[in-house]
Order: sequence, then C-alpha cells, then structure tokens
Amino acid sequence: MKTYRFYVPVLLVLIFSSGRMVAQTAVQTDASVDIMPTLSLTEDQSLKFGQVIPGSSDGEVTLSTGNARTATGDIVLYGSTNQNAVYTVAGIPGDTYAISLPATDVTVSLGEVNLVISSFKALVSSVGAEAVTGTLDATTGRDNFTVGAVLELPAGTGSGHYSGTFSVSVAYN
Repeated sequence: MKTYRFYVPVLLVLIFSSGRMVAQTAVQTDASVDIMPTLSLTEDQSLKFGQVIPGSSDGEVTLSTGNARTATGDIVLYGSTNQNAVYTVAGIPGDTYAISLPATDVTVSLGEVNLVISSFKALVSSVGAEAVTGTLDATTGRDNFTVGAVLELPAGTGSGHYSGTFSVSVAYN
C-alpha cells in the first residue's frame, strides 16, 4: 500500500493541475508592394512674351495658351519670338493629375526695374481646353500642357531683356 500513497497524490496533481498542453502552429505569409512611378514634370519650352515696344500709356501683353499674342494701349508687338511655356507630365497611365500655376503675381526684372506677370492659364492636351487638371494617356502615361499669361507693361519701360522665374507643379488627384 505504500506504493499507492506515492502515486495517488501525483495522479491527483496531474488531474487537477491548471496547466494545459497547447499545440502550436505557424504559417508563412507573403508580403509585397507594387512601386508605381512618381509623377514627373518636365519643362520643354520656357514662357516668352517676345519683343514688344512700350507705348505712351500703360498696357498689357497677353500670351494666350494657344500662343496668340495681343496688346492693349499703344504697345507695339514686334517680331514673332513669343512662345508658350510647354510641359510634359509622366506617371501612371490613365491617372488624373492637378496643375498648380502661380496664384500671385510673378516678376521679371532688369536691374531694379520689375515687370509683373499674372493671370496664368494652362491648355491641357488631354482635355483639349484650358483646365487645371488632366488625364495621363492610358498607354504612355504622358500628357502635355501649355501655359500663357499676361504681362503688365508700364508706359516708357526701358529697353532690355527682362527675366525671372515662376513655379509650376503637378500632383496626382
């Protein structure tokens, strides 16, 4: 009976113990990511209002998005060296994008003399009209747009080459 005394308590401990036997399993899970092309913007051509002769009164030179140049006042449009700024956008085929043009006046300068450029507009190829959004080609992932604006030309502005810069950006919609 001595042998049972030892086994009975051990057996009771095993039966009433709080520990459980746990079966463990594991699974391998795949992870992936598709890196898509970033949206890029390339300037193909800069904005040029061309050659103008200021008048005796203040006026404006407008360069339309279709590269048509007009003037107010007695400004003379000289030569035909004007050109729209032209941009190429590239990214995910078929996606849409937004264009950000200068919302405030931009200046072109010669020394300390500043001229103001304003009223920027874009003609988007995929839209076929002036717009601030476009759609990238479904095959090539590209689109183009041209930019026009208005140059304010005060009376008696001195001759010379006035220049400056402005920012244009694009972002996925």
